[in-house]
Amino acid sequence: MSSVFAILVTGLTMFGFNEVNAALDNPNPVAALTSAEGNHTTDDDRNVSALDRTLASLKRANNTIADLGEFAWPVNFGMVDPKAIEYRSHHQGISIKGELGDPVVAVNDGKVIFSGNEIRGYGNMIVIQHDDDLVSIYANNQFNYVDEGDAVRRGQLIGDIGKLYNEEAAGLYFEVRHNGQPEDPFNYLRNNQSTDLLSQI
Repeated sequence: MSSVFAILVTGLTMFGFNEVNAALDNPNPVAALTSAEGNHTTDDDRNVSALDRTLASLKRANNTIADLGEFAWPVNFGMVDPKAIEYRSHHQGISIKGELGDPVVAVNDGKVIFSGNEIRGYGNMIVIQHDDDLVSIYANNQFNYVDEGDAVRRGQLIGDIGKLYNEEAAGLYFEVRHNGQPEDPFNYLRNNQSTDLLSQI
C-alpha cells in the first residue's frame, strides 16, 4: 500500500475531513487536532491565506498537467453537462450526476492503488495514483472494473455510475488529492487556460 493511500484511508476512516486535513498540514498532528481554540486570525488573514492556497493549487495543477498531459473528465468519456456538477461545502470534491450505469473513466494514466468498498460513505471506490503526490478518487460506483495494481490509461473505462451516498440520484463522487490534501478538481479537469497567468506567479 502506498504511503499516500495509507494517509488517505487512515484519515477517512478515523477522523472527520477537517481534522484530517489539519493533521496532514501540520508536522505535529496531535497539536493540529487540538489547537483550533487558540488560533485567532482575522478575516483578512483568512482571505489572504485562502488566496495563497488557491494560487498554489492552480500552480500545482498547471505543473501536473505539463508533466502528465491534459486530464479527461471522469464520466461519459468526457461528455459532461455542466448542470450535472455539484459542489457541496461539506464535501472535498464534486458530485457529477448521471444515469445509473454510465461509464466512469480514468482522468489520466496511473496505477490503481485501491478498488473496494470498505470506506463508509464512498461505496465502491477506486483510487488511482498518477505520480508520487497526486491521486484521483472515484466513489459510489455501481461496479468497479479494475483491481488494485492495475495500470490504467487516460480515458480507460474503470467502473460505472451508481447511486450517490444517501441519495436516490445516480452520480459519481470525484476527488483529486495532492499529498492527501483535497484539490479543486476543476484545476485539473478544465482546459488549461491559466498557463499565461500562472507562469507569472
